[in-house]
Amino acid sequence: MLNAAAIPDHLLLIETDAPWCGIKKTHHSYQYITSTFETVKKEKYKSGSMIKDRNEPCTLIQVLEVLSKIRNCHMIDLAEQIYSNTEKLFPSIK
Repeated sequence: MLNAAAIPDHLLLIETDAPWCGIKKTHHSYQYITSTFETVKKEKYKSGSMIKDRNEPCTLIQVLEVLSKIRNCHMIDLAEQIYSNTEKLFPSIK
């Protein structure tokens, strides 16, 4: 089985497991997370916050943070490579 660090740069794309299955404190990769988002229970939802335990598209940055750490590369460089890969795969998004 291939791990994320072994995927060639030119083939790498990222995604979240939205809407559930975010990176939690119990996950090994949590140690690499630097960004945070305000969360509230769904019963107390307010604009500008995320529902607790719900994975939103904005958490894509956390996936990038984890990958840049395990691949030992600069996050901006990795983001640019992934964006370029995405444009190649989906040329109509340019």
